[in-house]
Amino acid sequence: LFRSDKKSHDLNQGTSSRKITCLVAPLPRRPIGTARGTARTQSWRVVDIVVAAVLAAACAVIASAGIPALRLSDVAREAGVSPTAPYRHFADKEGLLTAVAADGWERLADAMVDLRADAALSPLEKMRTALATVVTMSRRQPHLYRLMFRPPEGDPSVVFIAAQRMCDEFQSIVDGIAGHDNSERYAAMLLTGVHGAVGVEMGGLLQTDKWQTTADELVESLLALVYDAARRGRY
Repeated sequence: LFRSDKKSHDLNQGTSSRKITCLVAPLPRRPIGTARGTARTQSWRVVDIVVAAVLAAACAVIASAGIPALRLSDVAREAGVSPTAPYRHFADKEGLLTAVAADGWERLADAMVDLRADAALSPLEKMRTALATVVTMSRRQPHLYRLMFRPPEGDPSVVFIAAQRMCDEFQSIVDGIAGHDNSERYAAMLLTGVHGAVGVEMGGLLQTDKWQTTADELVESLLALVYDAARRGRY
């Protein structure tokens, strides 16, 4: 998911004020899919308010009860739609979970777009905030975070495209520190590093007598190393 690909898809540029809380908003979404630096290529989108409501409801059910407890009947009830409504858009539970995972990646990508456009932040502050956004999401919605990294049983392309877009947007932030030619490797180091720190923290291992640290501290140390290496021109 973290490999940069010049042929990968990306979303049309824009800004958003949404916070990373539910990660699924009950409103229609804009088209997904535009390669970095190329023309727009639509690949997947929320087509109407019912789909958006179902995604928001699935997100809420997952947050409260976990992925194994998810049933489309419960999602329909939470969304306030008929019991058959989810089946008109998703073949089964796995299809819905795949769409929720993709939407989670898209929301993270939206946050990266907002950061890139924030003129009040320095390049280093943008990188720090971007990484903190990932850590915060893992804590506020651990079930969704795990779902996003789980191999999808539905159509994997929608998840891969959304994840690639987030990675491309994050790399654009790293461009501000390392330059475009070197940012790919640094972006991969930072994203895989934050995911590793988050995973160990979610497993409770960072709070043991051995480590006594947090994902925030580990990510900050990694960021300092990468920032220093980028400024020195080391690869």
